[in-house]
Amino acid sequence: MIKHDWRYNLAHFPDALFLAFGKLLKLILFSFNNILRKWQSFLDVWNNSDVWRLARYLTFPLHWIWILAYKESKKKKYDSNLFDIPGLQIISGNTGAGKTSLVYEIIERYRILFGKPWYINSDFEKPRYNEPLQAYIRYHRYMEFGNVWNDFETKIQLNKNLYGGYVLDEFTRIFDHRQNQTTEYLSKFVPFRDYTVLIRKNIERIIGITQLDRLDIHLMYLVKMWHKPRIDIGFDYEDWMLKSGLFRFKIKGWYIDSYTINTSDQSNMLVPFKSWYLKAEYADFEYYDTYAYSDAYNHVPLDMPNMKYNQGGLRNAN
Repeated sequence: MIKHDWRYNLAHFPDALFLAFGKLLKLILFSFNNILRKWQSFLDVWNNSDVWRLARYLTFPLHWIWILAYKESKKKKYDSNLFDIPGLQIISGNTGAGKTSLVYEIIERYRILFGKPWYINSDFEKPRYNEPLQAYIRYHRYMEFGNVWNDFETKIQLNKNLYGGYVLDEFTRIFDHRQNQTTEYLSKFVPFRDYTVLIRKNIERIIGITQLDRLDIHLMYLVKMWHKPRIDIGFDYEDWMLKSGLFRFKIKGWYIDSYTINTSDQSNMLVPFKSWYLKAEYADFEYYDTYAYSDAYNHVPLDMPNMKYNQGGLRNAN
């Protein structure tokens, strides 16, 4: 055995101390694990032994603290609503009913709660400035319908791992039931139908927006729920009192009449299901563009009459 002088021993004293501490810690952990295994075997939780049953009885009524805490931990951290249901859902109503604003609340809620933005086919989200990126961004991805379904095939697979669903604004501009026998209509409808039948295995949620109270009968077979909102606008007291001091109105929520679909009665396929209220909680409407689709006819020349001025005022020179 090699003998070392006191200087060597002093230099390696921290190493010896660390090794000794490691052995002690290993002994403690080994002993503790043995105790836990013996205790588990003694109680035999999985086989519901007599000892475990007696232990449960002896903890009454204090075991209710643990039970209530467990139930609270398993509760959803959000209130679910009908728009969480997978499938094709339709939102309809006249101009000003709050259809698109409701959709903006739905997709912003989904983005904030679940971390997934949506695909949208119209630019109703305004860009916002992102300080870390030093750039203007939009959370939701613009995707034209024709880039997904066209020419009797699905052109691109919507990424359900990154996105929560797909919003189709002006749904009847895509599927005009008056044109349902044309090749152009069928070239879009056939792949869309095939995709929607298996929607639970794909993007899961598609919301269509329309002003009509019904769609083509073949589309109605695909619809899971139909909703008719009425926007609720009220005075923005919080902004007046705490922020800007301006008298302004804001969206407070939506009164919604929801329906299921009965395709056996084609004269009235909407069956009342539920009337409810959805509070505006998640969307920041400073970034909501109420003039979406206002550029739909920008490719058409603007009428510019040739006006001349005379003593009687303006008149059309033509």
